[in-house]
Amino acid sequence: PDVISKDGKVTRPEIGEENKKVTLTATAAYAGGKEVTKEFEVTVLAKKEVKAEPDSIMGSVTLQDEWLVNAAEKENEYLLSLDSEKFLYEWYKLAGLEPKTDSGYDGWERSSGNNFRGHSFGHYMSATSQAYLSSSGETKEKLKTEISEAVNGLAACQSAYAATHPESAGYVSPFPEEWLQRVDGVPLAGTKIQTGDNLIVPYYNLHKMVAGLLDVAKNVEDQEIKSTALSVAEGFGEYLYNRLSMLTDKNQMLRTEYGGMNEALYELYNLTGNDHFKTAAEYFDETALFEQLAANKDVLNGKHANTTVPKLTGAVKRYTVLTENEEYYNALTQEEKDGLDLYLEAAKNFWDITIDHHTYVTGGNSQSEHFHEADKIGYDATKSEYDASTTCETCNTYNMLKLSKALYHVTGDKKYMDYFERTYTNAILPSQNPETGTTMYFQPMAPGYNKVFNRPFDEFWCCTGTGMENFSKLGDNIYQMNADGVSVNMFWASELNRDGIHIKQAANMPNEDTVTFEVKKAKSGTVLRLRKPDWLAGEAVIKVNDKKVELQEEKGYFKVEVKSGDKVSYQMPMEMVAYPMPDKPNLIAFKYGPVVLSAKLTASNMEASNPNGILVRVGTFDPNAQTVITTQNMSTDEWLKNLSKNMVRVEDGKNGEIQFALKNVDSESEELIYSPHYMRYKERYGIYMYMEEPDSQASQDRILANKEVIRNQEMSIDYLD
Repeated sequence: PDVISKDGKVTRPEIGEENKKVTLTATAAYAGGKEVTKEFEVTVLAKKEVKAEPDSIMGSVTLQDEWLVNAAEKENEYLLSLDSEKFLYEWYKLAGLEPKTDSGYDGWERSSGNNFRGHSFGHYMSATSQAYLSSSGETKEKLKTEISEAVNGLAACQSAYAATHPESAGYVSPFPEEWLQRVDGVPLAGTKIQTGDNLIVPYYNLHKMVAGLLDVAKNVEDQEIKSTALSVAEGFGEYLYNRLSMLTDKNQMLRTEYGGMNEALYELYNLTGNDHFKTAAEYFDETALFEQLAANKDVLNGKHANTTVPKLTGAVKRYTVLTENEEYYNALTQEEKDGLDLYLEAAKNFWDITIDHHTYVTGGNSQSEHFHEADKIGYDATKSEYDASTTCETCNTYNMLKLSKALYHVTGDKKYMDYFERTYTNAILPSQNPETGTTMYFQPMAPGYNKVFNRPFDEFWCCTGTGMENFSKLGDNIYQMNADGVSVNMFWASELNRDGIHIKQAANMPNEDTVTFEVKKAKSGTVLRLRKPDWLAGEAVIKVNDKKVELQEEKGYFKVEVKSGDKVSYQMPMEMVAYPMPDKPNLIAFKYGPVVLSAKLTASNMEASNPNGILVRVGTFDPNAQTVITTQNMSTDEWLKNLSKNMVRVEDGKNGEIQFALKNVDSESEELIYSPHYMRYKERYGIYMYMEEPDSQASQDRILANKEVIRNQEMSIDYLD
C-alpha cells in the first residue's frame, strides 16, 4: 500500500526482503484533518520492470529543418509554461486531498458551466512524454519533473479515493463518478443520475488520461515513473471493467463521444496481458458501425467526425493486438478469430471513403465538426460566412494521421504515407502560430479568412490538446526502421541515428526537388527505401556517390543498398497541379509537389474572431478580401491546361518562402502571390479561390448564390449550431 501524507505525496517505504510477509501500518489523511490508520499484512514482491517501449523512433530523430525546429521549440516552451499541479486541482479536490495550487485552469478545463475538464491534462501527459523523447539537457529534466508530478499526483488521488470509496477502487478523475451515469446508465448504490454540472463528454475526458498514462509508460525510461503511470492506468482499467460489466445498454454509452477509449484499453491489454482490459475495450467497440463500413457503405453523412475517427483507430488496434501476439490470438474463441477481419476492413473502407469523398486538398475534413453529404465539400466550405469558418477541425486531422499510420503498419500500402505527408505538411504545420506555439481549432477552406489561435492559459480547446501532441512528435514518422534498413517516408532536413544506422537527410522542398542522404554509419547491404510520392511529376533520379543507379521499386518505395560513407541523392520532379472542389469546379486550390499553396490576401483585422460553440473562437471573413481570380485572353479551362506557364515562380520571399505569381489574369489577380500555406499566419489567405472568366455564367451563379445566402440570413430570426 502507498502511504499518503497530508500534502498528497505518495511514498513507498522499504519494508523488507522480497517474498517475506510483513505487517504495514498505513495512515491516510483527508480533507478536514480526518486521519484513518489501518494495518495490512502484505507480501513484499520484487519490483516489476515495465517493458513498454515507445511506439515511434522520434527519440532517435533530430530535426534540422528550420521551420520544424522552431515549431518543436515553441511547443516545448508552451508545455513548460503549463503546470501539472494546476491541471490536477480538481483531481485533488475530488480525492479529498489539498490542492497544491490556488486554482485550476479556466476555459474548457474550468469546473463550472459547460466544461471538458481533464481532457487537456491527458493530452499534456502525452505531449510532455513525447517531447521528453526528443529533448535533451535542461529541457528534458524540466519535462521529466512535470511528468513525475503528473503521474504521482494521479497515483495519490487514486489511492485516496479508493480509501474512502473502496467499492470504486481505481477511479481517478476530476469529476464525481456519478456523473458517468448520465452517459452509461450504470447506477451506484444510493445515487441518482447526475447532470454532471454540464460536463459534456466524461468518457472522452477520461480516455485522454488513460492515453497520457500509457504514453508516459512507453516514452519515459525512468522505471519509477513508468511503473507508477502503468499502475494508475491498470487501476482505472479494473474500475472500468467492474463498472461496465453492469451495463444494461451498451449503445446508450456509445451515443456520447468517448474518444479512443477502445484503442487505449486494447493497448493496456497489450502491455499487461490482463484480459479484463480487453473485455472493457469491447464495450467501446461500435460493431454496428463497423459492419456497415466493412460492407463499404458511406454512412458518414451527419456523423460527428471527431467522435467517429477514433472508433476506427480502436478497431485497427484490436486487430493488431490480437493478431500480432500469438498468446493473445490463441486465447480467442473461434468466433472472435473469424470476426477480426471485420475490424480491419471497416477501418480501411472508412479511410477510403473519408479521403475520396469528404477531404479537402490539405488533408483535413468536416464542417462544423461533422461529416456531411459525400462530394459536397465545396458547399460545406462556402454555404455562409459563419459556416465557412468551421471547416477542417484540427482534431480530426490528428486522428486521421493516427489511423493512417496504424493502417500502414498493417498493410504496408504506400497510400497511407502519401496522405500522411500531405496532411502533416498542409494541415498540421499550418495549425500552429510559429511565434507563440498556440494552435487552431478550425481551418477555413474558403478564401478571405484569418487564422485564430487559442489563448495559452484560459481556453484549452480539444484542438489545443491535440495540438500539444502534434508539435511534440514532429519527428514521429519521417523514418521507419525495417529488418534490413530504414524507410524514408517524408523529406525534411533531419538526422536518424538508431540500431547501427546513422543517416543525415538534407532537404529543402519544394524550393529544391532533390534531397540527399549522407550515410554516416551502416553495414554493407543496408537497404534505404525512399518513398515514391504520389505527386512525383516524371521520372525520379537516384544517384549513389554521384553515379546514377537503376530504379528498383517495391511497394511504392525505391530500394537502394548503402554502406557507411555513401552519399545518395534523390531527385523528385515537381509540377503545379490544380485541385477543383468536386461540387464547385470553379473553386480551385493549387499544390506544388508536396505543398499546398495559398494566396496572400489582406492583412486587415487579423485579431478578429467570432464566438462558436462552447468558448471557441473562429476566424472572420473580410468582405474586402479578393476571392476571385479572373482570367484574361483565355477560358479558365485553357488557363488550367497551361498551368505551368500561368503560375510562375518568382523570387523567394523571407525565410526561403517559395513564391508564385499569376499570368494571363486581370490586374487585381496579378498582384496575388502564392506560397506554402503552412508558412501563412500573418495574412488572410486563399487556399481555394474562385476562378472565372469576365461576365461568365460561373460569375453570375456565384453572385446569385451569395444574394440567396444574404436573403436567407435576413429572413431568419436566429441560428442553431
